[in-house]
Amino acid sequence: MDELVAVGKITSTHGLRGYMKVLPLTDNLDRFNDLKEVFVVGNTFQQTMIIKDVQLNTHKNLVYILFEGITNVDQVTSLRNSLIKIPLKEVPILPADSYYHYQIVGLKVYDLEDIYLGKVEQIIATGANDVYLLGDTNTNKAILIPALKAVVKSIDIENQKMIVDPPSGLLDI
Repeated sequence: MDELVAVGKITSTHGLRGYMKVLPLTDNLDRFNDLKEVFVVGNTFQQTMIIKDVQLNTHKNLVYILFEGITNVDQVTSLRNSLIKIPLKEVPILPADSYYHYQIVGLKVYDLEDIYLGKVEQIIATGANDVYLLGDTNTNKAILIPALKAVVKSIDIENQKMIVDPPSGLLDI
């Protein structure tokens, strides 16, 4: 099977007729209008589902989805915390120097002197700009790196490496 990419996470029910509230894992909510068949992936299952209806709430950055065959709250509750995924080949190509979250999470991060700082564990949306949460299993410390061009000097997806120039004092503990 093709590699799958998460585009949303089912968080809860929406109403009583089988709609589910989905936290988008994409900046482009409109992409959900183009989806017809997706994979819903939980801890112990993966199933193909057909989208029957999509409603966008751009003010709350949420998507409400109704799948064929899902008609009540109990069915939605059983899918809570599952990921909505699509095949990698269906992911639109981004412009140069733009990346999807799935491409950034997992990168090893080094400073300008090639000192390892940690691995990108999570991307936090702050409103102004994203922040990369770095984790280091050797030191158990977390570092927050702003996702700004002034800080992130290069990203090499092929070699899974990011080079950063952290602002003065950011790494002081």
